[in-house]
Amino acid sequence: NATIANDSDKIRIAIVGFAGSAETHNELTVVEGNGAEQLERTVRRLGASGATNAGAGMRNARQILEEAN
Repeated sequence: NATIANDSDKIRIAIVGFAGSAETHNELTVVEGNGAEQLERTVRRLGASGATNAGAGMRNARQILEEAN
């Protein structure tokens, strides 16, 4: 990412939880510097709860990607 000038071209990750319902924990975040640290903190805070609702998680993830374009 360090050699890519345009932020929209850099590697970005969003984190969506989908236990019971889908919840966005992080919007698309550039994976470098503070963004990478924020993503790591989010992953460390994730925990299992409720049922697995993969369909809702995928719909949420799709919406994030569609809004990014």
